[in-house]
Amino acid sequence: MINLLQEKLEAVEKLRNFTKQILLLSTKKDFNEINIMIGNRQKYEEILNSIDEKIKNLELSQSLSEDSIIIKSLKSDIKESIKKTINMDKEIRKKLNDEIKNIKENLNQPEKTSKLNLKA
Repeated sequence: MINLLQEKLEAVEKLRNFTKQILLLSTKKDFNEINIMIGNRQKYEEILNSIDEKIKNLELSQSLSEDSIIIKSLKSDIKESIKKTINMDKEIRKKLNDEIKNIKENLNQPEKTSKLNLKA
């Protein structure tokens, strides 16, 4: 159980670091790269789901002492890392939504015509 929790913690940390890389990119310059990276996050989520399934199966098959300090510590670290990742996800969504709003505003603005005063 401890090995699985350590494996999950490592996977969550990798996801968090990858999310941090996405967050550091500029939505104006790196929009396509951000889009690709968000798609690539799926593999990290699949790994986490696989580990969660193993943990669930192990918990069902064994009666583990939930009072174990190591297990509690690992679960706490996992939860904290997931919270940080969620917050970064929120920031990424906010940045992307802001950029989309800016683009829409620019597209909806009629072109400003400049008047030239020509004297003949």
